[in-house]
Amino acid sequence: MSALAKHCVLQGICVEGSDVRQCDETNELEKFGIKVNVGSSENYIKNFNPSHLVYTSAIKEDNPELIWAMQNDVKILKRSEFLGLIVSNYAKSVGVSGCHGKTTTSAMLSSVCDGAKNNPTVFIGGIDQNFSNYKKGDGGLVIVEACEYQKNFLDIKPTISVILNVDYDHMDSYSNMQELIDAFNKFSNTEYSVVNGDDQNCAKLIKKNTITFGLSPACVVRGANLFCEQGKYSFDYYYDGRKQTRISLNVQGIHNVYNALSVCAVANILNIPIDVLKGKLQSFSNVKRRMEDVGEYNGKKIIADYAHHPKEINAILNITEKEENTFYIFQPHTYSRTRYLMEEFVSVLSSMDNVCIYKTYPAREEYDALGDGRYLYKKIKRKTKGKCSYVKNYEALKRKIKRLPKKYVKVMFLGAGDIYDLANRMVGENKNNKKFKKTIAKI
Repeated sequence: MSALAKHCVLQGICVEGSDVRQCDETNELEKFGIKVNVGSSENYIKNFNPSHLVYTSAIKEDNPELIWAMQNDVKILKRSEFLGLIVSNYAKSVGVSGCHGKTTTSAMLSSVCDGAKNNPTVFIGGIDQNFSNYKKGDGGLVIVEACEYQKNFLDIKPTISVILNVDYDHMDSYSNMQELIDAFNKFSNTEYSVVNGDDQNCAKLIKKNTITFGLSPACVVRGANLFCEQGKYSFDYYYDGRKQTRISLNVQGIHNVYNALSVCAVANILNIPIDVLKGKLQSFSNVKRRMEDVGEYNGKKIIADYAHHPKEINAILNITEKEENTFYIFQPHTYSRTRYLMEEFVSVLSSMDNVCIYKTYPAREEYDALGDGRYLYKKIKRKTKGKCSYVKNYEALKRKIKRLPKKYVKVMFLGAGDIYDLANRMVGENKNNKKFKKTIAKI
């Protein structure tokens, strides 16, 4: 939403908005001259009296500003519909979709295209280290992250579609797996489609205009001769059976090899030089909340990652190899996801001896006991015979970390909710305490 607001302001449109709380994103919007109201009130929108209202899927039907807009003939658009209108104004557009890796791949591709002087306009759902979640370009290319939640990505009709993977997720929006696959199939009806050839569900999406990527020999864009050092991979990049170059990534995990290969496929469509592609992929340093070193608390390094799906957690464990010096804090994201994937969560989390469950982040949902973090904790505890713990608030979380054995030198916060904010808050308090101690020492 904040990326759309920035885009509108830079087009000369007057923008105002509301959010549930003040945060880094709302503070950044104020630098653009955008007023952000905290909470929801009919008076906010009434006083502003807009021609259009754009809302996110997290907004419920009883929202007072949405109700006022309906009653006063304001043009109402979902975020995805508005983004789709913006995308339609560009000659070339890339929509990056998939159940995992969208943000990282969108940022990675944006870096490559920017390096090739394509000067793209960019909308992503996370925070890139260089351009945040939005970049204004003056070329004819736009890159957008396209989310499958509530089939929102079908409102975006890019010229190039990228499908990284199709996995069992957002099942509160789909009645079954086939419906999810069908939605991705509709999304891939584009001039070019770039599809993961190694993904079982993606295999059902291959068309005549499809360029496949992966590690198997059948893929058009292929990675081969992989070598891994400290979680970072290098590989030979092949296109249609011919070796193009060797690429060494600066980001960890086999999943980032797949992300990079999808970028290679798009780069080929856009005729981006190999040296630019290689250089930008090798210098890419990831987006925020992806294995991010947040700081230190109580003598322990704090790492944060967005992993909120069993497969994403497993990917992190493959990188860290379940390090014995690392303690993991996991916050489930939404009751529905936790309930639908309960057994998968239990399976991956019970493989660890050093994990603590934090209360579920509800997002847009009402309480559901069967998707609650405490319920997940109890199931893991039974399976591991007590090798799991649970905390329900910030103060309890701090106490938990302070009481950890000395062997734990790192604490990794996993989840897509406010667990990241708590990690930053903890680190902030640690810094303030250090300043206080230095001041006392001087006195």
